[in-house]
Amino acid sequence: PKANWFYAVEYCHYVGRRLATIENRKAEENLFNAIKSSEVFSQVSTRVWVGANDLGDEGNFLWHDTGRRINYSNWAALQPSNWGNIEHCVEIGVNFIAHEF
Repeated sequence: PKANWFYAVEYCHYVGRRLATIENRKAEENLFNAIKSSEVFSQVSTRVWVGANDLGDEGNFLWHDTGRRINYSNWAALQPSNWGNIEHCVEIGVNFIAHEF
């Protein structure tokens, strides 16, 4: 992503939106299709923030807008890893073949 997660949350709020919440496979597919048809999509790789983090409790990912725990996920292999103890916000990676967070 071009900006950090906090800026993305702030910007979305500024324009009357919120970061995406992915509660099921259909919502994930809808988000994937929206990203794929947008001007930010690259066939190599596109990464965008979604509205989840574990800032309040390490390893316990919650949706920012509802405070509910993530029940549906499509984590990439070996994720979430909290690499370097600095990864706490969720992004979705989209390429031409697959998408996962």
